[in-house]
Amino acid sequence: MRISSSPPRGGEAMNDTSASSGGEASSSLAETPPNFRLPHQLVTLKHPTTEASFMVHKEFACYYSPVLKEAFQQGEVYEISVTWHFEPIQLLVQWLYNQRFDKQTLHEESLNALDEPPDMEVTSLVHEEQFLMGQLWTLAKHLQIPGLQNDAIDQIRRLARKYRTLSMDDEFFGILFDHATPGTALHEAVIDLYSWLLTVEKGAYREKIARGISRTPRTIVSGVLTALPEYGSKGPDYNLNYALYHVDDKGNFPANKPFELVTLRTSKNEYDESFGVHRESACHYSRVLETFLKKQAAGNRELTYIMRYSGAGKRELGSLLQWLYTQQIDRHLSYVDTPDVPYSQLPQRTILGMESDSLLLADLWYMADELKIPSLQKLTIGHLWRMAKKYRFVSSHKGFMDKLTNSGKWTVPHPLSKAVSEIHAWLLVTAEGIHRKYRSDTITTLPVMISTEVLLALAALASETKSNDNAVAALVEESRTISSAAKKRKA
Repeated sequence: MRISSSPPRGGEAMNDTSASSGGEASSSLAETPPNFRLPHQLVTLKHPTTEASFMVHKEFACYYSPVLKEAFQQGEVYEISVTWHFEPIQLLVQWLYNQRFDKQTLHEESLNALDEPPDMEVTSLVHEEQFLMGQLWTLAKHLQIPGLQNDAIDQIRRLARKYRTLSMDDEFFGILFDHATPGTALHEAVIDLYSWLLTVEKGAYREKIARGISRTPRTIVSGVLTALPEYGSKGPDYNLNYALYHVDDKGNFPANKPFELVTLRTSKNEYDESFGVHRESACHYSRVLETFLKKQAAGNRELTYIMRYSGAGKRELGSLLQWLYTQQIDRHLSYVDTPDVPYSQLPQRTILGMESDSLLLADLWYMADELKIPSLQKLTIGHLWRMAKKYRFVSSHKGFMDKLTNSGKWTVPHPLSKAVSEIHAWLLVTAEGIHRKYRSDTITTLPVMISTEVLLALAALASETKSNDNAVAALVEESRTISSAAKKRKA
């Protein structure tokens, strides 16, 4: 941008009075709505490449654009080079006077979607206007005119919605690469439109759209991949929320908040596993993440929370991420889809899968404990009980026990270890014959902290079974056996 200063007309020098008067008028231009009270004050908007120039009343330019207000305090000509062509400047001038602009190629009367994709001629006209609106949005963003930004993006979305097409021309992609950075209204609106088009179109036209999207900036492609699962249920007639991609009066994009991410990482090593989660979800469910984000500098969009718990990897973080968005973790648990058959009939690979599920649930419990997410902790324990009641299974694997006791370093039980101990006790009580003996032998191999908790759980169960003397006697005998074995190991 260049500002050109022009001398007083006729070469006359301005006296002090006129200079003072002009200064006062200039300073009030952006404060009072324009009404042609200074009709003689004109300024020029110029496109340097095409040499096209547009005259506009100064009071209109300065009222709607703080950038132009500042610029025209130094001169009377402002060069605009953020657009490829001069037509966006022409629309800008229209908008400065009317706060609307004439649609250049199309005059749609409704937003009803067409049954078929438009023909090539109509598509070309639609893409031309979308490119024009993209340039206008970029210009309005540069000049800090939020109302014009919103009108331009509304027109892009109207055209895409009615004619079921969004430009994939190189010039339009140029706008996305150069000006529609992640988090801006245009960037997120384009993701929304491409995702919707992919779900409503079929056959060769869908393939054409997919090929076009693959040429867009990587952030657009990534956004579409993330958004696609949500669009299958919207169909061709989903309601357009025009305010969704509007900026506020200060030019800020209100939708930035839900699009801001916080990164969860397993260690300070930048190459370790990490996942991004939207701040809104993170803060809603985790008091720790909410506190962490409040302490960060305002506007910082590169926020990383490093997990203190070291047992988390890709699968564990992925499960945590799924829960933060859906409050479910079933997709990461193999036992959920296992046929409902007795434990003795389960194939070995299924049992190994449940061992792996147990490790995952323990990791999730510890991560939820660190992040202060009690509902996720409750869910993990619920899955352990579900496995026990459905398949009479609870892990006694060394890896699982090490997680419960921190490889033997912990001696004070916690809610997860207590829950596992109660499951072992319940399985022992409900087992019969040789199966009870197997359960008893298994418990004698558990860490002292766990076996002690099993004893306490057995005692509690025994005290509740007063009506059956034989059952009480059997439980007491099992308790003695387990206690003796635990004492020998400890000695």
